Amino acid sequence: MPMPIIDCGDVFPESTKCPSGRCKISACVHRKAKSTLSLCAGIVLCTVVLFILITELDPSKVSEDPRLLVTFPYRLEDHSHLVMPSDAVTEKLPEKNIEREEAALEGLGVVFRRGTGRMPELVVAHLSEMTVAEDLRLFLRGLHRSGMLARADLVLLFPWRPLPRNFAEIIYEEERYFQKLLDQSLQAEAGEPTEGFRNSKLSIFNSASYTLLLSVTPSRKGPQDSLWGSASAGNVSASAGTKDDGVHFGAIVGFDMQELDAGDALSGFLNSPLAGLRRWVCYQILLGMVRQHYRHALLTEVTGVFILEDIFAPLKKKVTSLHLYYTGKRWADADSSSTLPSNILTPSSEELNATGLMENVYGQRYWNSMDEEDKRRKVISTGVIMGGIRSVRSVTTAMATEIVRVALLRKSREPFNPEAILSFLVHKSSVLGKKVASHLQLHESGMSSVNLLPGPSRGPHFNDFFRRVDTRFAVLQGFKNKGVAESRRTNILQSLRRDLCRSVNDPYIYTDCHSSRYPVEMDLS
Repeated sequence: MPMPIIDCGDVFPESTKCPSGRCKISACVHRKAKSTLSLCAGIVLCTVVLFILITELDPSKVSEDPRLLVTFPYRLEDHSHLVMPSDAVTEKLPEKNIEREEAALEGLGVVFRRGTGRMPELVVAHLSEMTVAEDLRLFLRGLHRSGMLARADLVLLFPWRPLPRNFAEIIYEEERYFQKLLDQSLQAEAGEPTEGFRNSKLSIFNSASYTLLLSVTPSRKGPQDSLWGSASAGNVSASAGTKDDGVHFGAIVGFDMQELDAGDALSGFLNSPLAGLRRWVCYQILLGMVRQHYRHALLTEVTGVFILEDIFAPLKKKVTSLHLYYTGKRWADADSSSTLPSNILTPSSEELNATGLMENVYGQRYWNSMDEEDKRRKVISTGVIMGGIRSVRSVTTAMATEIVRVALLRKSREPFNPEAILSFLVHKSSVLGKKVASHLQLHESGMSSVNLLPGPSRGPHFNDFFRRVDTRFAVLQGFKNKGVAESRRTNILQSLRRDLCRSVNDPYIYTDCHSSRYPVEMDLS
C-alpha cells in the first residue's frame, strides 16, 4: 500500500538529510500537536484570569465609588447595594436594618416596612434633587403622627440610584420612633389619653386610628396580605405585627425613578429632565400596576410638606372625585418656582422666569391669543393631588402626554414648570374626559384642608396652621418654595419642631429633640 505523501518542506529543507520519509511525517505531526497545545494553554490562562477578576471584584465598591458606575452600572439584581455610606447621619444604623432588602413589586423597588395587611388608600411622595435628609424626616414624622398610614401605604420615589444611605437610615429611624409611640399608646389605660401626647397642639399623634377597625374592600378576591413584597417573607418592619394586638399600619416602599422609567422617556425631548417632570411618567407606570388594589390616591412631594391630619378621612368609599388646589398665583404672574436648581440657572432660564408662567411654557403667540378671563385664572398646584385612584391616574397620563407635546412645540429644550401644564389641562383642554371633569373639585388655598404657601400676603400675627380658632389644616405644603420669605420659613420650621418636642414623653422617644439640629425649647412642665 503506498504511503501518503505529506509536504513538510518547511520543516525539512532539501539540504537536510533524513534516513527515511517517516521522520518528516513525525516532525509535522509534532509541530501541529505543539500548536494545538499552545492554543489550549492560552484559553485556559484567559479563563483563569477572568475568573479571578470576577470573584475578586467587590460589588459594594461599585455602588460606593461613582467612578466605577461608568464601567459597572448599578443593577437592581442585588438589593443589598441600594444604599451607600454617608457621613451625614451621626447615629449608626443597627445591623439588622442593612440586611438584604426585599423587592417591593415585580422585582422592582425595595420594602422598608411591609405593613400589617391590605390598605385601601395609597400615598405617593416624590423627592427632588434638592431634597435634604431633614425634609424626609419631617415629612415621615408628620405622616406617622397624623394617622394616615393607618389606612394607606406609602410609596417614595427617589431621583437617585442608588439611594444615599443617610436617607435610608432616616426611614428606618422614623419607623423605630413610630413603633415606640405605638407601644406607648397601647400601654396606656383604655379611654384615657396618654400623658406623652397631652401638650401637643399642632401635630397630635393620632394613636386611635391605628387600632380602629379598618374597612378594606379590594377589587379582587384573595388574601388580605400587603400588596408589597412576598407573603412568605414576613414583615420587614423592625417590630411589626409579631402578635395579634389589633394594630394595623401600611407599608413603606421605595422606587428610584430609573426603575420605573428605565429609558428616561423625557430625555429625548428635554435636556436633563429633573424629578419634577420625570415623576409623571413614573406615576403613570406605578398607578397602572396597582390601580386595582386601592380606592383613593394622594400624590404629593416630600420637600416643604408637613401632614397634620388624615386627609383621606372625608372621602367616601365609592366616590371617585378628584381634588385639586389653587396656589393663589395667576397665569400672568412671573414663574418664581423654576424646576432648575438655583445653582445651575442660566441667563436664558432666568430671563424666561421673568415672563408669565403660562407664557413661559406655551409661548407668546398662544398667550396673546388668550382671553383676558383666561389670563386672570389661578394656577393649580401639582404639589397635592388627591382623589379616586382611576381619576388620579387619568391626570398623570394626561400630564405625561402633554409634557411631551409641549416639549415638541417649544424651541427651547429646557425643562419647564408642570403647574402650567396641569392648569392648561383643567381649563383649556378636554383630554381629561367628561367622567373625570364631572367629578373635579377645585379648592382655594386657605379655604380648604390644604394650606398652600406662599399664597396671598397675611398679617404679621397670622398663624400658618389654623384657619379658625379650633380648626387645623390637614396638610401644609410649599413652605420651602422660593416665594416664601426666609423669616416665615424659619418660623414655620421652628414651630413644627418645637411642637414635635413639647410633649412630656415624646422628647425621650425622638432622640433628635436633644440634638443641635432642633434648637427648640421643650415644655416639660
